[in-house]
Amino acid sequence: MTSYDQIFFPNSSFNSDLELIRFPTNEFKPRVEVPVDPPKEFPDGGAQAWWTVAGSSACLFVSFGWVNCVGIFQDYYQANQLSQYSPSEIAWIPSLQLFFMVFMGLIVGKILDDHGPAIPLLFGTFLHVIGLILTSLSSTYAQILLSQAVLSAIGASMVFYPAFNCVSTWFMKKRGMAIGLVVMGSSVGGVIFPIMLIHLIPTIGFAWAIRTCAFLILALLIFANSTVRSRVDPVKRPFVLTAFFTPLREIPFTLTTAAIFFFYWGMFLPLTYIVVEAVAQGMPLTLANYLVPILNGASIIGRTVPNALADKVGHFNMMILMSAFTTILILGVWLPISGQAASIAFAVFYGISSGAGIGLAPVLIHQISEVQDMGNDTINHYEMARNVGDGDRYVFKDWLSTQEQTIPLLADIEQLTDRVVRFMGGNPGEMQLQGTNTYLIGTGHSRILIDTGEANHDIDLAHILLTHWHGDHTGGVPDLIAYDPSLAGRVHKHTPDPGQRPIGDGEIFTVQGATLRALFTPGHAIDHMCFILEEENALFTGDNVLGHGYSVEEDLGEYMHSLSRMYQVGCAKGYPAHGGNIENLPHKIDQYIRRKQVRERLVIQELKDAKQRRGHGQDGFTVKELAQKLHGDLSSSILEGGLEPSIAQVLKKLAEDRRVGFTNVRGRRRWFLNERATGTKEIAIVGA
Repeated sequence: MTSYDQIFFPNSSFNSDLELIRFPTNEFKPRVEVPVDPPKEFPDGGAQAWWTVAGSSACLFVSFGWVNCVGIFQDYYQANQLSQYSPSEIAWIPSLQLFFMVFMGLIVGKILDDHGPAIPLLFGTFLHVIGLILTSLSSTYAQILLSQAVLSAIGASMVFYPAFNCVSTWFMKKRGMAIGLVVMGSSVGGVIFPIMLIHLIPTIGFAWAIRTCAFLILALLIFANSTVRSRVDPVKRPFVLTAFFTPLREIPFTLTTAAIFFFYWGMFLPLTYIVVEAVAQGMPLTLANYLVPILNGASIIGRTVPNALADKVGHFNMMILMSAFTTILILGVWLPISGQAASIAFAVFYGISSGAGIGLAPVLIHQISEVQDMGNDTINHYEMARNVGDGDRYVFKDWLSTQEQTIPLLADIEQLTDRVVRFMGGNPGEMQLQGTNTYLIGTGHSRILIDTGEANHDIDLAHILLTHWHGDHTGGVPDLIAYDPSLAGRVHKHTPDPGQRPIGDGEIFTVQGATLRALFTPGHAIDHMCFILEEENALFTGDNVLGHGYSVEEDLGEYMHSLSRMYQVGCAKGYPAHGGNIENLPHKIDQYIRRKQVRERLVIQELKDAKQRRGHGQDGFTVKELAQKLHGDLSSSILEGGLEPSIAQVLKKLAEDRRVGFTNVRGRRRWFLNERATGTKEIAIVGA
């Protein structure tokens, strides 16, 4: 370690590529990095050195490359096994996964310094793979938390830390390039694993998608166990708790860690928000989901080329340059840009600049550490810098997820346009989001009201339109009529109650400043209506399409047909009955249709697999058995209350499409795949 009276770019007397320059305390002089010849004991090459680089890159592929999938798991768990839990509760899984992966370094670093890489690599391989296999078999919150967030994460930690430290014992002059190649593994993993899961989960199911990834991880870790070696023999020393805090007494280490802390803190925020921001600017979600793989792919360049150049111009000099470039990209490009091409370009260049920071950070720490202390020093650095920065990322990510999944703040009364006013229903809840939206349409004395909200609201109206019969949309009608009996003849509903008027498909309602055209869209409810505001080319979507999340349906076949019809009318904007305005309605409807089609594919695939296993497979599945196959052994209340009705709707639609059939066995329907049913019948949408 360096002494306190040295003024420096951080480095050490033992393994430095910088010349330390002393200055008098009362005089300031410019400070530059001066490359010097490395110590001769570092081979800087050779077969074993490069095999160690290859094996260490595989370790990064399966550890931090795997962590890049957390967003996919968050969304999947919310919609499937853990749908009864809040997003903030589910967010504990990725948060604890990162916590254990980084903080287990306290133990891994000590084992590495005392015994070398073989022991942590072997145990890490076992724990990481077994943890993922158990995750594929898990169906409860506790099981997933223990297997994925604890067991697998501890295993990933035990293969992550040896990767950095062993490579540094072989290289000095080429250390930047070598560690850049190692860190590149996490970029490749960050590209491969998300794409694997995106394509495998809908086709072979969640369990086998996880097992497939686990088998790939096992193969790579077998390679890593066979190749990763340390050039320096381990030195076993007694455990002293204060040894973990010793590096903090060194000014070079403390300042370097502080600098990298702030770099990580800022760097991870664009990674978290890049997809959300792109979608907000109108990019289709199907394209926006690929921004992270694009960024990770570009990061391969950032983690190798700058590291190789840093070996010549100085690692700290290169880190300063790339940090400045990253700052310029965020403030000067990402914040002011708009458009799909600009978002993709930012992902590419930001992947390069941020990747350089990730690749250079461990080189800086190793540059100011003794070889025998690399394990302990690297652990301290990652705990204080990366975990705090990443932890902040997950605090923001958890907050964002929670807000998106519950209630972004909406005004109680808001003038949306010169002819549309929205009133909040005052009934927030799990099924109503912020509350039921009531819309007042028109510009003159006479207005049109869409939905009434629930009871106990005194209002004076001329015309009342009801989207469907559900109580949170019609419960206020008796109060309105009691307040003003003359309103009884002004209430319109597709299937009217006594005293109400019917709404016909295509019927026109006109008041000063607004023209509404009725659109019959059953599915969510048998009598569901939407209304087209002609002056704004906007659609009041009722409960068919929500401002956030997804709706439920009484009849899936009719619902899918209605979604297609809503798309074809060509309205650009949506005013939903729940949630905020929908600025890109065609994209939102397309999302709804694709989500429902994924459910159909999963059911078809499960029936197809059963048919292959059982020959003709005419015994098939009951709805309960199929729900358990797709979602695991959940509680009966969850299965019967939510999942089984959903599966039953899918089967009903598939039967109407003649793709599945059923037989009655002891009073229960057992569903099977028809001979010619080989895939999901797609709904054709012009322009989708």
